[in-house]
Amino acid sequence: MHAGQRIVTGAAANRVVDMLTNSGPTRAYYDNLTPREIEILTLLASGLANKQIAHRVKISDKTVRNHISNIYEKVKVVDRSQAVLYAVRKGLVEL
Repeated sequence: MHAGQRIVTGAAANRVVDMLTNSGPTRAYYDNLTPREIEILTLLASGLANKQIAHRVKISDKTVRNHISNIYEKVKVVDRSQAVLYAVRKGLVEL
């Protein structure tokens, strides 16, 4: 956190800003994922464990698990590897 604000870097930040300013892909492009879910998915796809994600975004481990469950349901995947593939296909992370 910097001056009371969260700092998000990388592709997730760009995607969220694009969504909020309507200058990039719409939420429909990401199967109605919220900006927070996109942030969580990007961190998950970057290889972070749930506890690491929780620490990074300052939320509980259980909240991370809830977000991941919601992501799986929205993008119609059943596990982490499929979620990572989805993130790659949507341009949230690069190989």
